[in-house]
Amino acid sequence: MFQEISRYDEPESVAYYAASEVFWSDQALGRPILGPTEMIRTIPCETIMAYMADNHRASRMVLSVSGNID
Repeated sequence: MFQEISRYDEPESVAYYAASEVFWSDQALGRPILGPTEMIRTIPCETIMAYMADNHRASRMVLSVSGNID
């Protein structure tokens, strides 16, 4: 997760998020998805694991296939 947040510093990400912040001001779409590292470090590991267990499961997934499939 922290590696993904660190990619916000890449030029294309900086430009994308700056444009999103201007275009989507006052809306959730204008904010980074993951949030600041300082805030995420305060979340207990157990809380993150419980969230993953509750929300990342097969019954909540969608499989989509397109093209020439046998």
